[in-house]
Amino acid sequence: MKKKSKSFNKNIQSSEGELKMYPSGTCYLKLKDTNSIISIYKEDTLNALPGDYVKIHYTTNLKNNVRGKVVKLIKRKTLEFIGNIQKIHNNLFCAPTYLYNFMQFKIPKSNAMQPVEGDFVKIKIKEWLPHQNNPIIEVCEIFKNYSPLKQKIFSLLTKENQQDAFPQDVLKELIKYEDFNFNHFQKENFREDFTSKICFTIDPKDAKDFDDAISYHLLNNGHVEVGIHIADVSFFITPHSATFNEALKRGCSFYFPNKVVPMLPELLSNELCSLKPNENRLALSVIVEFNANGTMVKHRFTTTIIHSKKRFAYEDVQTILEQKHGDFYAELSWLHNLTQNIRNQRFKEGAIDFQSSELYFQLTQNDEPLKIIEKKSLPAHQLIEELMLLANKLVAEYMHNTLTSIQQCPFRVHDKPDFSKFKVFEYYAQKLNPKFKLVKPELLFSQLNDFFKTCLDAEEKQILSQLAIRNMAKALYSPSNIGHYGLGTMYYCHFTSPIRRFPDLITHYLLKELILKQRTNPISFDIAEICNRANSQEKLAMQCEREVQKFLQVRFIKKCIGQEFNGIITGVAAHGCWVETLPDKCEGYFSIHHFKTKFVYKEQRMALYSDNPELCFELGKKVKVILIDANEDTLKIDFELVIQNKKKSAPAPTHNKI
Repeated sequence: MKKKSKSFNKNIQSSEGELKMYPSGTCYLKLKDTNSIISIYKEDTLNALPGDYVKIHYTTNLKNNVRGKVVKLIKRKTLEFIGNIQKIHNNLFCAPTYLYNFMQFKIPKSNAMQPVEGDFVKIKIKEWLPHQNNPIIEVCEIFKNYSPLKQKIFSLLTKENQQDAFPQDVLKELIKYEDFNFNHFQKENFREDFTSKICFTIDPKDAKDFDDAISYHLLNNGHVEVGIHIADVSFFITPHSATFNEALKRGCSFYFPNKVVPMLPELLSNELCSLKPNENRLALSVIVEFNANGTMVKHRFTTTIIHSKKRFAYEDVQTILEQKHGDFYAELSWLHNLTQNIRNQRFKEGAIDFQSSELYFQLTQNDEPLKIIEKKSLPAHQLIEELMLLANKLVAEYMHNTLTSIQQCPFRVHDKPDFSKFKVFEYYAQKLNPKFKLVKPELLFSQLNDFFKTCLDAEEKQILSQLAIRNMAKALYSPSNIGHYGLGTMYYCHFTSPIRRFPDLITHYLLKELILKQRTNPISFDIAEICNRANSQEKLAMQCEREVQKFLQVRFIKKCIGQEFNGIITGVAAHGCWVETLPDKCEGYFSIHHFKTKFVYKEQRMALYSDNPELCFELGKKVKVILIDANEDTLKIDFELVIQNKKKSAPAPTHNKI
């Protein structure tokens, strides 16, 4: 049913921007200058779709309600859509997966391909004139045997115009490397031979590409030379070539459960540039010499050829460290002690010890989530992490001190946080440690580290860590080096993952130009453009990866509708609370509107209070909830709070814990 028009005044204003959509199906546009939201009903969209770039007119009615109308479709985001075929009154329709509440496209009976109800298809808009209610479309492809997870990923990539397959000009460009033989590779006179030294990789057990390796070499003076070897991707990609431009367009690899959309073609990412065990590979290396006390004596940068002797998974290294025997135990043990000392020193000097973890989905053969596992940082992870951080810092410092003011590097920067935003954090931290009090911005990092050391409850520590991270600025790529607050260093860039991050590849070009030619004006790149593209693609990749993660959480929990869960409150708003189930960490929401209780929302504490202790909600409160809905289209999980004691009582006392 169409909404009735309202009486508007004549103060018409214009704006342009991307048309976005609420889950309800109503569209909106955010004004660039004021960030105000202009609502646009479906009948006023002029056949524009969510994601399209449009021009609107908007005005305010007598009740100060703002409403907009699309007056020009400037650019469509895409003409192709992915969705499932539905049958309605003997007609077939395609409901695009991300337009679930907005539009269904009618399939013409004359279509060359004849899909049937339930098929997963790609459709394309052939023509859609402004006066037409429905476009003329065609079914381009019918996909068979696509699991719901695969459908979700494919739909998401199509929505965001992200291509899985590589263009033909890129594939043709790489033909010359198809028979590349490292064993017959004519060693360059400037490339050091590390093939005889102890060298290994440590990666996730399901990793497909290995872009970093570690070497260990005991010197005659008793010092240890540690090599941090990074795949020399720049050897195979000519700057500004088709492969280079495609990598710039992609910006980074997208990682999903059971699926990677790589930045580089498989010949490079999984073969020639992957530091596979028992094979020679080319690398760009940071060679660091440590004395017997683990103090860095000196370092240098060089191009190398290496030969990994072993491919470790993190779990393998962790077992070896715990059991104190296994392949390369002596070397791994020394590196473990070294990196733990580096780690501790990092936190003393200003880095913040955020409590991070990630979710891993154990899938069935049909890509259904069988189990959700929280992966925490272990010494095996930290061994590699600290060495990669060290390499990134050393390269960034060298680049900062060597490059001219004309040419810069894509630094990884992290601005100082707004100290005033940590009041909510301070309130909850004091529930665990009454003596905790933020003093001044200069001491924030040390106070956070001291607090996390004394916070013993893993769940509460995780919630407060996430709260602190939300208060921080976002790390970005920038040609201007302002330092990295979270890591406590003035010099930082990304150097260690050129297979999956474009800024790392640029850093490789610049570093090689400097160390091989000793020039202070390396190859010319538009670093500002590269940083902007990398930032936008990194943000998009994170959004896509989170959406797929949420999709799997919804599919995992939806079979449990009606069941009760233990949970912990992770967010509070004036209208309800977000709850994370324990231990599966599926986050959903419950509303407070149906309770016959008066609530007071205190934004400065991110908390809801009432005269019933059981209906007082703060971050970290343990609750019981019943799952009432899990929707794959909206990616929403809806809970209902389980109330143990329905009688009202005196106001709730202050909790000892969050």
